Amino acid sequence: CLLISTANLQIGDSARVLVCAQDISERKEAETVLRESEEKFRLAFDASPDAVNINRLKDGLYVNINDGFTQLTGFTREDVDGRTSMDIDIWHDPADRLKLVRALQETGMCDNLEARFRRKDGSLTTALMSARTIALNGEPHIISVTRDIAQRKQYESERDITLHLLQFLHKENDLSGLIRDVTALMQSWSGCAAVGIRLQEGEDFPYFETSGFPAEFVEAEKRLCAVDGEGRLIRDAAGNPVLECMCGNVIEGRFDPALPFFTANGSFWTNSTTGLLGATRETDRQARTRHR
Repeated sequence: CLLISTANLQIGDSARVLVCAQDISERKEAETVLRESEEKFRLAFDASPDAVNINRLKDGLYVNINDGFTQLTGFTREDVDGRTSMDIDIWHDPADRLKLVRALQETGMCDNLEARFRRKDGSLTTALMSARTIALNGEPHIISVTRDIAQRKQYESERDITLHLLQFLHKENDLSGLIRDVTALMQSWSGCAAVGIRLQEGEDFPYFETSGFPAEFVEAEKRLCAVDGEGRLIRDAAGNPVLECMCGNVIEGRFDPALPFFTANGSFWTNSTTGLLGATRETDRQARTRHR
């Protein structure tokens, strides 16, 4: 492959043409290899199911993201254009970002950083990130690859609690000790501030074990059976004791799966009892909720 240059020259009374030829075969081959390499990178970047993003090293601005990034986080190219990860508030714990930055500054790479990320809708997910510093158009950049591992973490957590429960069942322990261990395990695994287990005793379902509840609350809420002014059980038309509290609603099947705080099988959940009581009517929550 030759690069030809020509120039007109006047030598005395004669006109001459100067022709220069330069062999640029190696340069053209290098350009072809570079174009092919860039095309392969673009295809891999766009097709990757993992989240891939490129940021400028000097200021952290997003340069490009792939569809995997949008699927993982909900943020589109328009959302991140001219912004940084701090601008879109994607890090649940800023300390994780500092770990990434420190590793890149020290070694130019960061492998298998497990972190929690905040999606565009505010929800959280757990992901595994690896990053490298690269040169792009003569300027240092960061390329990051992030894989969603939320389902794997959930599976590992459920597997671990199952193993713990099996270990408890094989311990030489009485029922009280077993339920005490299970209550503590459930509190630790769920992250709840308090956990209680009720067992049927006669016609009532008193708390058998609690962890995290104040003693006065346990005492006030211990019974589920409704009683009259003389302390006698209140019974329904069929002669069954009437159970109060949301626990009573669940036990007796007083639920409506169309409501957002009941599951299809009748379990009840809310992340704010105060908010639920303030925003719903007694009929919405079913019957005999104690409001405590």
